[in-house]
Amino acid sequence: MEQYFLVDTASGKRELLRPGKNVIGRSATVSAVDGVSFVSLESPSFTISRVQAIVEVASNGDAWISDCNSTNGTFLAISEGNGIRLDPHCFYQLKPGNRVILGDVEMRLETSACSTNEMGDQKGVMPSSALSSLNTSHPTNLSGAHSEILCASNDTRVATTANVTTTIEKPSDAVKSEANGAALQKSHECLSGKCSNDRVESTPHLEGSVVFGRKRIRSSSDITPPRGASKTVSSSFRVHWVCFSGMDGAEKADAQKLAKKLGWQTTDRIVDADILVVGSPVTRTPKFLIAVGRGIPVVTGNFLKDGDTAQLEKYVPALSHGSHTYSAASLRKVIFRECKTPILQGVSFQLGALPRKLRAVAREIILGCGGDIVRAQSTDALSLTEESLDSVYDSVLRGESL
Repeated sequence: MEQYFLVDTASGKRELLRPGKNVIGRSATVSAVDGVSFVSLESPSFTISRVQAIVEVASNGDAWISDCNSTNGTFLAISEGNGIRLDPHCFYQLKPGNRVILGDVEMRLETSACSTNEMGDQKGVMPSSALSSLNTSHPTNLSGAHSEILCASNDTRVATTANVTTTIEKPSDAVKSEANGAALQKSHECLSGKCSNDRVESTPHLEGSVVFGRKRIRSSSDITPPRGASKTVSSSFRVHWVCFSGMDGAEKADAQKLAKKLGWQTTDRIVDADILVVGSPVTRTPKFLIAVGRGIPVVTGNFLKDGDTAQLEKYVPALSHGSHTYSAASLRKVIFRECKTPILQGVSFQLGALPRKLRAVAREIILGCGGDIVRAQSTDALSLTEESLDSVYDSVLRGESL
């Protein structure tokens, strides 16, 4: 039986997956358990749970993954961009070349029989004869770190995404969903013994589909294809998770009701959202900055009244903040840019010179836009003052590289 490895896409470090259950977590100190192996991953931002996920290598050579109800979720993808968030305690089949995003760490599944060059050809595609008809779906999205979890990955998550179609068939839950480059089909019940039901009718799997990835701005060693030449939003764009910002309590409650009537779910985590709905007057909130920085569409409340996802661009608002003014046209250009890499990805910042009251918000925005925070001053890190921080925010909203 061939061996499976999880390979860190950033460092290249390989983790062997042994036959049986492999518990993946963050620096977990555990006693040996018969038939169970433990894989500890270093999580720079502490976004991996101590018990994050389980990868089971079956005796027939199949590999399966299940999220252990982790804090930030586990994501699975067969192509570039964000993955699909896995339902906790349900098992999904893995194939060589699949990418698994665990908190702020991105891993790729490889086997001893597959070279790195073969990964691009396999991409974990199941034979067409093994596919069932796709007729129902379940909303999911990545990001995440997202959220914060996907800030350092090719985002992600989450967000800011190319198209992914997820299909999870359930007896009583049929909600259409599309995200970035993969179709995820789930059986009416999950794998026997893995979910609440004991009967297996079909096998969860990933199917390859055409996807346009993204190009990183600053990393020449990790480049993915451009999303496409079109500047307009395709009619196939699907909204599943909606986030709100700049609204009072009553305005937000009304907006949430409209979103739910359209069949969408709401979230307070912008990196998990497919779209950000802002109140009136439009203000420069942290969520607004992160959405623009990650390429998440920002729209006014009128969008919820029309629900016209084919013409998102016409709902993008203008913004004024202090001496800065951003027209709707300029924001559209940044949000719907071809390169969906988080705009601060690859840039490090040092916050020691900032007033303490500004540090928490600055950290949230920088990480959300893909940047890194370092504690010690270095030649590679930008030391931020209150004035230079405003310049960083301005650069994000104008789509300018630092």
